[in-house]
Amino acid sequence: MDFEEIRAQAGAGWDVQRAVQALPSVVPGPDLSNEVIVRGGNYGENLFVLDGMEIPNPNHFGWQRTGGGAVCMLNTDYISHVEFMAGAFPARYGDRASSVLVVEMKDGDRKRFGTKLGAGMAGAGGSLEGPLPGRKGSFWVSGHRSYLSFLKSSFGMTAVPYYWNLQGKLAYEPSGGVKLTLEGIYGNDHIRIEEEDTGLRTVEKLTVDHRTYRYALGGTLRSLLGEEGYVLCTLYRDLNYWWTDVVDSSGKLYFNRSIEDEDVGKVEVFYRTGIGGMSAGTYGKRVGFDHHIWMRPDTLKYYTYDDSGGVVDTAVVLNMGKPYVYAIDVLREARSWKWGGYLQLRRDVGQVTVTLGLRYDKFAYTGQGCWSPRASLVYHLSPLTDLRAAYGRHYQFPDYYYLTAHPENRHLKAKYTDQVVVGVRHLFTEDVLGTVEVYYKRYRDVPIWRAYTTPDPNDWDRHVVNRGRGYSKGIEVFLHKKVKRALWGTLSYSYSLARAEDPRYPGREFPWDFDFRHILTILGGYRKDLRGKEWYGKLRGKWWYKVLNWTPFVPGDETEVSFRWRYTGGRPYTPMTYHREWRKWTLDEDQPINSARVPPYRRLDVSIVRRWFAKGWSIVSYWEVDNILNRKNIWDYQYRKDGTRKEIYQFGRMVVGGVALEF
Repeated sequence: MDFEEIRAQAGAGWDVQRAVQALPSVVPGPDLSNEVIVRGGNYGENLFVLDGMEIPNPNHFGWQRTGGGAVCMLNTDYISHVEFMAGAFPARYGDRASSVLVVEMKDGDRKRFGTKLGAGMAGAGGSLEGPLPGRKGSFWVSGHRSYLSFLKSSFGMTAVPYYWNLQGKLAYEPSGGVKLTLEGIYGNDHIRIEEEDTGLRTVEKLTVDHRTYRYALGGTLRSLLGEEGYVLCTLYRDLNYWWTDVVDSSGKLYFNRSIEDEDVGKVEVFYRTGIGGMSAGTYGKRVGFDHHIWMRPDTLKYYTYDDSGGVVDTAVVLNMGKPYVYAIDVLREARSWKWGGYLQLRRDVGQVTVTLGLRYDKFAYTGQGCWSPRASLVYHLSPLTDLRAAYGRHYQFPDYYYLTAHPENRHLKAKYTDQVVVGVRHLFTEDVLGTVEVYYKRYRDVPIWRAYTTPDPNDWDRHVVNRGRGYSKGIEVFLHKKVKRALWGTLSYSYSLARAEDPRYPGREFPWDFDFRHILTILGGYRKDLRGKEWYGKLRGKWWYKVLNWTPFVPGDETEVSFRWRYTGGRPYTPMTYHREWRKWTLDEDQPINSARVPPYRRLDVSIVRRWFAKGWSIVSYWEVDNILNRKNIWDYQYRKDGTRKEIYQFGRMVVGGVALEF
């Protein structure tokens, strides 16, 4: 994908991760998050690479152990192209179990200075770009800030997201095939939520104060090796910080103060020949994690009622002389090393291209080293048709959050997937591409809480074990039409099964959390340049056109309308049982996991983007209506202390608009 495809996609909000969610291999999380979840996987299994820097989470309001958030920090205007690999990806990439999303940013303009200012419902910001002295390089810098806080009193809002970000890139290319790029991104966010009555057991009033910041800063030196190859030397640092307080009517309930950072250096060599090529690389990461997480114990009480339903007496339920409690008390700081490398060889033999790769990764903190073989084969059946097959083993080391939760967790192993993909790719016309893929993906050594391995719903501790096992398999169909004249669009469909083994009862399977079965997404758009049309020239002279041109009801010099429709099968969940004497919902010992499903998800988004041109400047205006049919899509259920169950809905109808000035 390129910048235009991301910007034009209705419902994506100019967000690269939300745009990727339209692909057949990606299953959606909640509307609130742009998480990339692939082929039966889970949160945090996608590797995000920004110009060679592996960034754990490039989003505002991103949570630990995930790769998504509410708002992407990247400036989409400067995205050059995006490459997404849904499985069995090359040996160059590691430490992720499911997929890779590579984003390359453009250099600034080397000939002239340019400025862009814009404002929309998400916030306001601007950018500046231009040449370096001597025109041997360029730069660009951009910033963005939410402004809903300024409207808080006017709209009576009680929970307002605050955030701002800064991103920039400098490219310098003196001579002799040498290029130096420096790049950085920073984001800061904060939200405070006050809820008078949560309806949850023992919690009458809840206040959540959550703030995070994250950054990545680094540089890459590229040096050509004649006409056959080049070397990349990259140094960067990334850091994520979380600060959360949860307070109820009895005092502090939970807090989290966590920092996770990485200092990384890597060298890669790429070399090609007439019959193939070679790439190799090595890296070292100095990782650090500092977690201070605490949660107040929750004592389980037994309630005695009279005939009218009133509480007569309460008592603490004891187990082996101790009350049932669930508590967190983590205070641990550690530093360690990750290091490794890879080698990949490609060879063309007649109509066949074979690629073989091998990767090694080592995490000193856990003491584990992992060898990951990769292989792919492409048979060029004709100039328009390819048959493809690939295999890969992909390891992912445990989240730092798990490693500090319990002393025994230090010995956790990396989970891994074995992925096999077979497919066909055919170019119907120069602007229409179709693919069909069949895949099988096996999970082993998945870290899960030890409490999940016993049938007792109150048997809880912070110990994590490598007892998770599962698999997913499916078929995916993708049809993609690029913009040639005016029309563009995609159609993606997938049918999949994602199942896991119940750790309480070996041999029993259950649907995994993102086993949606059927997913269908249709995108379409029409783009037209109306300049030079006689009827449009006359229209622009009308007085009412000048009055209404800020609305979505009149065209612009260049006008584009688009839509996105998505259907997913119902997400599985586990029904809970209410115990009146405890005022508590629990999972019964023999209750199958994820034995029920929420209703299917349906959503239609539409947008219109218009651009007006003048000498030396232009104006872009956009309007978007998400979930235009206002369908009430259920994501989950909230189990309340009075024994009732409340639906948790995803986003309803939302109207979003904005304007940008470019000069």
